[in-house]
Amino acid sequence: QRVMKAVSLLEGGFESINTYDTGFLSVGFIQFATLKEGGGSLGEVLLQFKSDFPQDFNVDFRRFGIDVDETGKLVAMNPVSGDEKFGSEAVALIIDDKRLTAVFQRAGATSENFKIEQLKVAKQRFYPSEDVLTVMLNGKPTQVKVCQIVRSEAGLATLFDRKVNTGNIRVLGSICERICAEQGLDSIEDLASCEYDIIRD
Repeated sequence: QRVMKAVSLLEGGFESINTYDTGFLSVGFIQFATLKEGGGSLGEVLLQFKSDFPQDFNVDFRRFGIDVDETGKLVAMNPVSGDEKFGSEAVALIIDDKRLTAVFQRAGATSENFKIEQLKVAKQRFYPSEDVLTVMLNGKPTQVKVCQIVRSEAGLATLFDRKVNTGNIRVLGSICERICAEQGLDSIEDLASCEYDIIRD
């Protein structure tokens, strides 16, 4: 909880909306984004919300003209013409029509279950502790979970933030490899003792 709160301070609240950056439409406490294709992590949140709480989804989104298809792409109805748009065209419509943008703000402010789905997807998709790295230890490739070498909340928050903003923490493996080689480390415990250097790099 504290790790997510720390990263959320840099991103926004459950009701936050951003329509002017590289994520195209970004929503929520870690700015789940549709990206250009019109689905992305925001589509994943909506799809899980629709599956877990269909009645709430209808109340909070569908009745206002916002939906998500089975692939996680957004669907939006033009409030004036009644035309349906899909994927990237739906995102463009939502960005252009502030009535549709406000649907997300309202849900983020009033729907406990929409907040829960944001937390669930953030944990499943971006929380780094269970990610597995392969590191050379004692001349052997060794699989290591992130939580075995990064144990502090500050370290996990740094990696969580990186994963939210770039989609991955692949660079962590090469950093660990270099530190192992430079310092002659041969165990997971030795590598864990270098957490500060790992996160700093």
